[in-house]
Amino acid sequence: MDSPCSWCHQPAHKPCTACQGAPAYENDAPEVIYCSSKCQKDHWRTHKPDCQQRQTRISLRRAAVLIKDIFRKMRLHAYPWRFAEVVVAEPGKQVFLNGFESNASMFVPLLRAFPVDLVVAGDQELRDAVLMFRGCADAMLFLYEFVEEIREHIAFEVEEITCKVINPRLNITLQLAEDHNNVANVDSHNVYRVTLRNGEQWVIDPTGAQFGFPDPLCTWQALESNHVDMIHAENPLGSTRSFVRHLEGMYRRGTEICSLKEELDLMKALEMRVPLLFQVFGTDLFMTLQGGSDAEFDQAKEEFLGFVERCFRAALVEINSIQSILRRRVDTERLISQLRREV
Repeated sequence: MDSPCSWCHQPAHKPCTACQGAPAYENDAPEVIYCSSKCQKDHWRTHKPDCQQRQTRISLRRAAVLIKDIFRKMRLHAYPWRFAEVVVAEPGKQVFLNGFESNASMFVPLLRAFPVDLVVAGDQELRDAVLMFRGCADAMLFLYEFVEEIREHIAFEVEEITCKVINPRLNITLQLAEDHNNVANVDSHNVYRVTLRNGEQWVIDPTGAQFGFPDPLCTWQALESNHVDMIHAENPLGSTRSFVRHLEGMYRRGTEICSLKEELDLMKALEMRVPLLFQVFGTDLFMTLQGGSDAEFDQAKEEFLGFVERCFRAALVEINSIQSILRRRVDTERLISQLRREV
């Protein structure tokens, strides 16, 4: 059934192609549709500001998808959890990661390839949920350079929000190998709160799949009203990185300190590479991020993700060299000795 024309209110079926499919914001007017080119032209002066804002939302949605997909690529090659099996107790609602084993050696890298063989082939939602499990702080740590580059092109403000999640659609439980009665859950979560120039507030959630929220973009009101019980922290972009840099003195176990140093090494390796990555390969991506069809954006995104993967793998090779592993161990032993002297 045809909707009414946005100008003359007669039956219509021709959408404004510039803002078609834009994410809706709270009490938005319906999608803009016309019965003729004349009505579209006559309505343009009225519609122009709204059309431009809707186009900004399309760019924001594409940015959210890109940020999530970048972190997915990273997580496939640098996953911190080791477990024996993935058990789906209730499809779409409850998943157990059984037989978890902690990293017990300073010679073994914490970040290794994701165990894709443990997840049923073709189940993308389950794979993403397990892939993003407890990944929100890592996302804040490793995505900073990417988010900063994207933010400059779309012109929005970003905050890092730490909150407590309620009403998750999916629960993932980590079952410890050494004691099957000891179960670790998590409900603390990190997201980006985005504020556009007109004051609209949105959420970019790269790791929401772990709670059954696969869409990386929603309004702040929707998240706060339905899935957040408490806001623990509201900080500027980059705050997680600053906090993690000061964690060494809080840890006492050698493996914990060494694993932290490994993540910091990866963060530094990305700092050196990401700006050049955007400079050399980001032109087509940003053109489609801010204009063009979804198909054109998807193509540019996939090409860029290929470059991201190569960049990330090169960073992992650097931080997992024998020299880097030995340096982290020596630095860790020196720090432990210092902490013992201070006790």
